[in-house]
Amino acid sequence: MSLSNYTTKSYTKYRKEYIELWNFASMISYSVPALNKTIKGVEESIPNYSMVKSDIFKHDSTNIQNIKQSIKTYKKQLSSYLWITNFAFFEAYINGLLDEFIKFINDTNNYQKNIKEDIITKMKYNKTIVTNSIRKLQKPFEQGKEQQYQKYTKEYKSKGFYFPKEYYSYYGFKKFLEIINDLRAKDIPEILSGVFLFDFSHEDLKKYIEYKDKRNNIAHGVTVNYSMYDTIGMFDFFNKLAFKIDQHILNNFFIREVDWNIKFMNTSPNKR
Repeated sequence: MSLSNYTTKSYTKYRKEYIELWNFASMISYSVPALNKTIKGVEESIPNYSMVKSDIFKHDSTNIQNIKQSIKTYKKQLSSYLWITNFAFFEAYINGLLDEFIKFINDTNNYQKNIKEDIITKMKYNKTIVTNSIRKLQKPFEQGKEQQYQKYTKEYKSKGFYFPKEYYSYYGFKKFLEIINDLRAKDIPEILSGVFLFDFSHEDLKKYIEYKDKRNNIAHGVTVNYSMYDTIGMFDFFNKLAFKIDQHILNNFFIREVDWNIKFMNTSPNKR
């Protein structure tokens, strides 16, 4: 089975909400013209035409004139509601995805604690193989000695030596948890590209920021006039973006690492 056939639970939920929202919008686009036709029939006293009653607001006193006024602006209002709702669904998807990821990696171990313990164990192991020659990699960089640096780096890697880049994960994961506890729309691209190395293309990032700003304008009551054509483009963008994000994180990060407790100190360098 292709990896692309797998999705996270969070994406499955988002996709369901996305489809239901679009189907609802489609229903409205049929219902309003039908209602408009009914109103016209009532006003022209065409036989068998009468206003239906609301099946939710039983005591609603809205008259035909009020409804006709709402019909004039329904496309603009529907478009605005779709912008806000679909963007909210996407934000909820990202939050759900991150929460799902944290639960996945913590279900067999205390991930953050084990990162720290693993790093400390690696540092202790380094002490067992460090010799004076490692100092050559600690001196200020000198032009022309690149091959020597590569030689010593390769030599120490072959002995199982751990370099500093392998120690940053504890601090990074700690900060990652702090940020996602109060994740905002503006932080999403940074989290995805910075933590998960998701390749946000220039065009996708530009679109994301544009759509985020448009959503904010609507939410803050700024007068906007986004067409349904714009709205369809927004729906398509987030649908494709969510799937790309899901596949990237699922295939590269939803991988359980159980063997945290290898005793490096009890293993000689020659046996590693």
